[in-house]
Amino acid sequence: IVDDPFMIGVQLGLIRPEVLIFDTSYTSLDSKQTCRKIRKIPEFANLNIIAYSSIFENNSPRSIADFNGQFLKSDSMKNLLALIDSLIVN
Repeated sequence: IVDDPFMIGVQLGLIRPEVLIFDTSYTSLDSKQTCRKIRKIPEFANLNIIAYSSIFENNSPRSIADFNGQFLKSDSMKNLLALIDSLIVN
């Protein structure tokens, strides 16, 4: 789980993940813009990115349109693992 632009770059460069869990509640980041910037890098264009937050604005699909999925912090870890599994399998 990353919540800082520097750590996003470090993690992407080090481990080449299949899934990035992005904490959208981190206030100093524009999460949608950061997501778009990641996808502009050719090797990460198809990276699965999950929006992770305690609340989603109006629970609107538009608010998470740049992400492959969303996960509420209050939800169970079992549901997060199921979401990750569904993204990796597809």
